[in-house]
Amino acid sequence: MKTGLFLNGFTLIAATMCLLSAPVSAQDKVVVIPLGGGATGNATAADVVQGKTFSSASGKGQTGTLVQHPMAQTYTTPWYGMIFNRIPAGTFTMGSPATELGRESNEGPQVETTISRSFYLMVSEVTQWQWQTVVLAAEFWGHIGVDVLDDAPALYKQANGDPKWNNPVEMVDYSDVQTWIGLLNTLEGRSGCDGTDIHAACYRLPTEAEWEYAARAGTANAYANQYNFNADDTETEAGFNSNLAAMGWYVWNNTNGGYPYGTKPVMRKQANGWGLYDMHGNVWEWCRDRYQSDYYSLVPPERPAVDPEGPSSGIRVIRGGGWDVLAKRTRSAYRYWNSGGTPYGDLGFRLVLPSGQ
Repeated sequence: MKTGLFLNGFTLIAATMCLLSAPVSAQDKVVVIPLGGGATGNATAADVVQGKTFSSASGKGQTGTLVQHPMAQTYTTPWYGMIFNRIPAGTFTMGSPATELGRESNEGPQVETTISRSFYLMVSEVTQWQWQTVVLAAEFWGHIGVDVLDDAPALYKQANGDPKWNNPVEMVDYSDVQTWIGLLNTLEGRSGCDGTDIHAACYRLPTEAEWEYAARAGTANAYANQYNFNADDTETEAGFNSNLAAMGWYVWNNTNGGYPYGTKPVMRKQANGWGLYDMHGNVWEWCRDRYQSDYYSLVPPERPAVDPEGPSSGIRVIRGGGWDVLAKRTRSAYRYWNSGGTPYGDLGFRLVLPSGQ
């Protein structure tokens, strides 16, 4: 039995054919983390609100306006409310230095990696509403049988009565995600989307290199803050970390921060310098690549320095950490894996759309 937002197919089509309101720029989505006059870690749930200013810990910085620069080019899907920012081509250092707190052996050695073409990346993780809208539209048009793909798979549904289910979708395995992406490409009339060409104008998952490149947004620290709130925070335990807390949801928020367990609505924390939200925490994100622990140490052609796509076999890479993990597991360089067939309540995804759309 359907538990979705739409009562019938006509309501669905009317809804999906309507454009959503204009997206709010990254500059208007910065959060406030006022730490008052006390020690690091005294922020409460009531302290974290949307706004345009920030405060560092007492005596460790200045108070002022934290400016985020929206991307020069944004693409929004015609009907499903998915916003993508253009990520420029470039070269970056992939992996973490040996001195980074919380570093794992599979994060090195660091490798100069080139992303040869710009691409569009969703500014948020795919939400439950977006997942459901695509599934129901595909069912209505006969692209998939009713109930073949669960339209409401998430464990943590509809936070705070939000009618658009703005928490990220989770409890979706790799196969479900690929089926859903195929439906989205079909609904938008995109052809040649068999997944073999990463530069085809089709929605897909990011490669591991694209994901880390976008997560870093030009930074080289553990987290992609443009401003360092507190240089002495630990990145190895569940304790409060103001650099991470400004940008992501992790286990501290739920054990000490006054928030309920589970995913959180997307785009509620600070974006990185490329206007991307929740790259640290909230839910892990599926990547296109297969996992290999020593992949960084391989040399061409096994691991090309330009547009690497991962090994040809193995389990799947996931990145970014989730709402229930230690701070160290949400770092830009942290790598983890999943068999592909195991869904979790802290594992979702976001989409890439190569330039040219």
